[in-house]
Amino acid sequence: MGKKEIEDEFTKHEQWKEKSGLRETPTVLVNGYKLPNNFKIEDLRHFEDIEI
Repeated sequence: MGKKEIEDEFTKHEQWKEKSGLRETPTVLVNGYKLPNNFKIEDLRHFEDIEI
């Protein structure tokens, strides 16, 4: 991959960050919503049987 392709990919990534509003890695989404900071990914196992 050349310098131009790398710069293009970086630009696409920056545009995606602006559009999505996501800034952290990893970002956990549940049904399209960011997992609140007061939860850990491990906590999701407690919600597997809940019907929404």
